[in-house]
Amino acid sequence: AAQSAAAAADMAAELASDAEVTVQTRVTTALGLSAPLMAVVTAGILTITGTALPPAVTDVVTTLAAASAPMTLVGLGATLPFALSIHQNRQIVALIGLRYTLGLVA
Repeated sequence: AAQSAAAAADMAAELASDAEVTVQTRVTTALGLSAPLMAVVTAGILTITGTALPPAVTDVVTTLAAASAPMTLVGLGATLPFALSIHQNRQIVALIGLRYTLGLVA
């Protein structure tokens, strides 16, 4: 019985180790394929080498960069589940209404 318990413990430890390696591999792969990380690495390489991009490419990148923050917020809003009570919804609507009213007055 003691041998089978030890064997079971060894097998569980091996499976846990395999699961950790799998998770690490997935995270590493996801980071490697991350567009923001690739952009930062590319920008770093261009900066270090002193390479300048053509004006047409710079204009496109500037436009995309300006749209980055709003699109990130839209993406977060579309994917995050909101479970608010009616009281919280009323407070949010009142705050937004106040901000719009002050914006129109100012």
